[in-house]
Amino acid sequence: MPDLGLLLREYGLNYREIVRRLMLMVIISAIYVWLWGLDDGGSAWNWLFVVLILLTLSLTLIPSVTNLIQNPRLRVYERGVALRLRGREQGWRWDEFTRFQGQFTNYSLWGLITWLHTGVHTFYVGDVPAIRLTQFYASAIEIYQLLVHPITQALLPQQIERLERGETLEFKHVKLALDGLMVGKTTIPLADIRAIYGQPQQINVERRSTSKTVNLLLTDFPNPTVLIALLNILSRETLR
Repeated sequence: MPDLGLLLREYGLNYREIVRRLMLMVIISAIYVWLWGLDDGGSAWNWLFVVLILLTLSLTLIPSVTNLIQNPRLRVYERGVALRLRGREQGWRWDEFTRFQGQFTNYSLWGLITWLHTGVHTFYVGDVPAIRLTQFYASAIEIYQLLVHPITQALLPQQIERLERGETLEFKHVKLALDGLMVGKTTIPLADIRAIYGQPQQINVERRSTSKTVNLLLTDFPNPTVLIALLNILSRETLR
């Protein structure tokens, strides 16, 4: 493992999420059994119950047991991050990561009681997924922020160099070049960008020439914080 410097933080399993999923499985299974008892024995309903039970197991029991067996530990260091699974540890420097993308989703009952956390953020080294950050980790959002900031700082110099060579950077359905930000068939000149800010589900780009805000959805959007940082840097440089 490379020299990653001092250990800053260490994270383990989110046992609350495991308990929440197991309780959800018990509740849903009890409802299935009750409905099954009301059924008159029709084969169509039997097949439906089997499918629903398998779906419940895939969302609750299987992921919970898998994480308990693996017992993952994520260690954040000064110069990188390490993942420990089943007693084996592997580490990466911040500048080894090339891409990160994903999304967390929370499901709640009338906005009051959270009953399920889903989603995953995947961090790649080259084209190989190195870390899959799910909400089975304690403080998953905090971990995401701790990882994203240094990775973004490590990626920025090479991305700026590519832009200065005249290359166009692709961020899924969005492209960025020195000519501007290309969203679909629309190109927004850098000088026309007034403000850029991120939200949990999207990036908002405010323009000087219009009151309309351009919203970029973040579903499987690669390196969103890199795009925000580049737009802030380039729009400031353009206005000088």
